[in-house]
Amino acid sequence: MAGGEPLYLEQAAPLATPGDLLNQELLHDETHRPWQQWFRGQGLLPPMIDTGVLYQDFNLLSAAAVAGQGVALCPPVLIENELAQGTLVRLFNAPANEERAYWLFYRPDPTAAMTAFRDWLEAEASALPCDTRKDEGDRGAP
Repeated sequence: MAGGEPLYLEQAAPLATPGDLLNQELLHDETHRPWQQWFRGQGLLPPMIDTGVLYQDFNLLSAAAVAGQGVALCPPVLIENELAQGTLVRLFNAPANEERAYWLFYRPDPTAAMTAFRDWLEAEASALPCDTRKDEGDRGAP
């Protein structure tokens, strides 16, 4: 999700549509690519996005957003405290990085420990809000 610090957003030009973010300071996590993908997901074809600060650590990126340095793309589950406290505000109802996923691979005959871990992980993921889960898909070894 795209989000920013309330005072920064208040001082920014009106942000009525995703395209309005093209004129804002975009904060990046490792590469510029996620913003490019996010804009494409909103039906926009912006010019190459190659400006803005690159952060090599998500914690630095989210801290910069909280400090009012710009707008960041963040997984809601990783900033739920900031959203609850109001130090970050969600912009638009558009997810980010839908192309990313996590996979758990294990042998066809998993150990008891592996089975317990898989079941725990599945329960934790199921407890997440639906917009943070992509697809529950097949369960089992490849």
